[in-house]
Amino acid sequence: MVNSNAIPNTRSTDSNIFFLSELPEPFIIALAQFVTSVLRCTREIPKAGNEALWNATYSVKRFLDLYCSIGSHSFISAKQTQLEGTIHDKQFKLQLSLNNVICTDHIRERFNFLESSVLFSATLQPFDLYSQLLGIPAHQTRVTLPSPYRSEQINLHFANISTRFNDRDATLGTITQQIGQQFYQKPGNYLIFASSYAYIENLFKSFKEQFPDIPSIVQVADMNIDVCNRFIKRFNTERGLMGFALLGGGFSEGISLEGDSLIGVFIINIGLPAANAENEKVSEIIENHFGEGTGYSYTYVYPAIRKVTQAVGRLIRGPQDSGSVHLIDRRFNQERYRNLLPRWWAE
Repeated sequence: MVNSNAIPNTRSTDSNIFFLSELPEPFIIALAQFVTSVLRCTREIPKAGNEALWNATYSVKRFLDLYCSIGSHSFISAKQTQLEGTIHDKQFKLQLSLNNVICTDHIRERFNFLESSVLFSATLQPFDLYSQLLGIPAHQTRVTLPSPYRSEQINLHFANISTRFNDRDATLGTITQQIGQQFYQKPGNYLIFASSYAYIENLFKSFKEQFPDIPSIVQVADMNIDVCNRFIKRFNTERGLMGFALLGGGFSEGISLEGDSLIGVFIINIGLPAANAENEKVSEIIENHFGEGTGYSYTYVYPAIRKVTQAVGRLIRGPQDSGSVHLIDRRFNQERYRNLLPRWWAE
């Protein structure tokens, strides 16, 4: 047991999160002794039948290896949570995390060792972000290839509606009304993406109340693989289906719905990551490394736009696909966000 009062830390605005400058030496020594003791007993403790012990050993060894590389590009956090059933005699669990924010120092040597390397992705934008975070050499060549798709494949709509947290209840009915009207104008399969499970559930309930005759399904937390497969299968086998799903979740990337399996996508809310203590720490580290203004953009804006473009990517999977894209959040009208959207959407 480690006395938390002895750990050098800074308490965040979240009362159960601490940021640590280092871990107590006795704690590190104890972990190292544990790993050494197990590794010395390889013959006495066979891996077969002792998988839990060996998995724990390798996890602790990896933790110690990473701890040796902690620096200004990373931070240590400790999350304290109260155990269930310990109201009167309070007991807590302490979860330690080593968080690497900037991997430049870890990767730059690999790039310098190589004669050449190629990095490519449909979402490798803005390039300065990845160049700085990955430590790409300064003499790199940048190539932006034209999109294989055409703006004529997308019917792009912007809705000047506030989806900020404090405004969501007030605009809920207006948003679901627009979704229903689009369905009646052009029936087919649509995906509606929102930034949290709570928001998705509220949108789904509001939609069901206004349009009970339109078939609709919703993604919930902890869906197993079979339920997820059934969710996708319905889009491939049915027509006239509305699906509500998490922006940045499993249904917004990595799935392919071609042809009329999907004819429209709604993005409800720009999907900025939560402004919690850990993200603020990430922003602070990035700002210290790359200069004023980079922290917010790198931590919040760019990841949000990446989720949006990936979700819209479910709609256009080939040169024959087409459909409508509805961006419902008045912040999409702001230059800082709109300029980051793929150019081919509106060319």
